[in-house]
Amino acid sequence: MRPSPSISRRLLPLITLLSLFVALSAACSNATNDATLTRIKASDMLDRLQGRDSGRTLILDSRPPEQYRAGHIPSAVNLRLEDLATGRTSGLDQYSSIVVYGQNPASATAVAMAKRLVSMGYRDVRLFDGGYDAWLRSGQPASTTTPRQR
Repeated sequence: MRPSPSISRRLLPLITLLSLFVALSAACSNATNDATLTRIKASDMLDRLQGRDSGRTLILDSRPPEQYRAGHIPSAVNLRLEDLATGRTSGLDQYSSIVVYGQNPASATAVAMAKRLVSMGYRDVRLFDGGYDAWLRSGQPASTTTPRQR
């Protein structure tokens, strides 16, 4: 038995809406928000810089270039959120892990950059929770040398 055309016409918007909901739900399941970002502390940063992962971890400083030049975590590369939007990502995929930091824990640019990298498909992206301020407070050295892009 075939449904009447009037029932089919009435169900079409509901079926379309349900299909859209299912598609959006699937897309949102991979969404990254502040709560799902993996965060690390200063001691973990030291392990990444000095441990066996040192050559496979890229440290990204998301602060403005003038702040970066004044002092940054040794071996960190300055990359701005705007650089990601314009496609300046060559070489990022050679690292197995990326750690992003800003000035302090409230750094919106560092959070946005970490989320953007995850949404671009980078898998092991971490946010240095305390930022540059926590790095200095923990007694770690700062650098003013710009590392060679690897």
